[in-house]
Amino acid sequence: MLIRAGWLMAQVKIQIGYLIKFKMPNEISTDQVLAFYRDIESGVIRLVAELDPQDVYAGDVVYRASNGWRLTVFNDANEFDYVDEVRTIDGRVTDYDFIDGTSADWSPDDEVAWQCLGIPGYMKFRCMVCGFKLPRATLRRRQSGQPFLCGDGRCAELRIPPMGTRIRILEV
Repeated sequence: MLIRAGWLMAQVKIQIGYLIKFKMPNEISTDQVLAFYRDIESGVIRLVAELDPQDVYAGDVVYRASNGWRLTVFNDANEFDYVDEVRTIDGRVTDYDFIDGTSADWSPDDEVAWQCLGIPGYMKFRCMVCGFKLPRATLRRRQSGQPFLCGDGRCAELRIPPMGTRIRILEV
């Protein structure tokens, strides 16, 4: 057994290689996790990224949800890979070890990953406003810390972009 971040996680490996996962009392139920994902996809729950997901490129991206929960996903070469952790406002946690291979293992397609998480797709970068795929020349002119934008005025008039991400970046 392992003690991790104040909650108990028990796993038993059987001789033939199966892994048994025990649901602990302070874990988020599968139904709650699935409802959380549905609300993110429908726009009921809004996410704010602690760092621009395109700046992370490969690693964990942490989002604060409008319902007070936190979502951590692994971004691999600007492509959604997996949910690493879901944490409720009251401290309950479900992490990768319990999500992987279950019905709570979220796999949004590329457009949902872009719209909901701001993750643009494998080895791509996109304008945060209009969703235009940015050429490498635009990326080289971008200064560190600046948002990913077209830079040619194509999205200057847009108020609610049809193809842009709904993700906002946490302003410190």
